[in-house]
Amino acid sequence: MNLVCPHVPIYRLPAMLRLAAVGALVAGPYEAIHDQPSYTLGPDYFTRRKFPQFMYADFGWPPRIFAAEVGFLATWWAGLFAGWSLARAGLVELPAQRQRSCLVTAAAPLRAAAVVGRLVGTLIGPAWAKTGDLGPARGAQEELSIGDLQGFVVVSCLHGGGYGGAFLGLIGTVVHAERQLCAGTFTDPSSFSLTYPDGWVAISRSELSDLHSALPKEVRKWIQ
Repeated sequence: MNLVCPHVPIYRLPAMLRLAAVGALVAGPYEAIHDQPSYTLGPDYFTRRKFPQFMYADFGWPPRIFAAEVGFLATWWAGLFAGWSLARAGLVELPAQRQRSCLVTAAAPLRAAAVVGRLVGTLIGPAWAKTGDLGPARGAQEELSIGDLQGFVVVSCLHGGGYGGAFLGLIGTVVHAERQLCAGTFTDPSSFSLTYPDGWVAISRSELSDLHSALPKEVRKWIQ
């Protein structure tokens, strides 16, 4: 299954775009909020590295607001891709109520991996800074005119761990969704394809006719 450039039936597209938008609106604010304690730990990470990278979005707001904006802009696209991937995995084929419950379940690997990644980064950063052996970061200090190198290293490790964990979690989320939501794909002679969820059974029109003819007369009349 092609998750990035698929052949998508037009009737599915609105639901898939809605799910992708939900992913973007979850991921962006998530990182915007998490960037607030990061700014407290190492403001130079933002003022010397991230702010210049996102200078096009600098509207003269206070640094903490700009840091939240940077967090949103740096991650919304990842949520968009995650939502699109879940939609392609079969989530949009489910009834609305089951969609919500399965979305929470399917996103569990992504949330867990992102938290674990941040935790690993949180442990590595201070441990590295405490050793005082920051030689590998000296080049960045000179290039970016960093004042608080220890804070810069701590936040860099924290964010690196979070991004790495989120990437691995995204892969796990897509794999989990495919296994849990999709029993298979049905394709008819006209090349129309349908991905159906676990627990569903796809039958052709001819098979449905055979089944209909096998039913008692009273039941056939009731179905009609």
